[in-house]
Amino acid sequence: MSSFTDHHPTAVANDNQGGDAFIIETDGVAAGIVVREGRRYRFYSADADFRSLDGQPYATPRAAQKAADLVRATVDRKADARSGRWSVLTL
Repeated sequence: MSSFTDHHPTAVANDNQGGDAFIIETDGVAAGIVVREGRRYRFYSADADFRSLDGQPYATPRAAQKAADLVRATVDRKADARSGRWSVLTL
């Protein structure tokens, strides 16, 4: 199983690695895995914060990585709002 992390962009840059399953991590958290199903990859969450992505199909592991990064940013913003801190999301 290959690992897709936001800390190793060279690994993320090549979607043609031929793997059938990839670990999706964001900010050091295992968000889930994507498993090849035909020409698509289906996301299976490993953490409750990413349950909204569970079962979603993606064209590439990189697309699933971007979705997980956006979910993580949303979770972080909600936590900051509850604690009274403000953060800026840069897209």
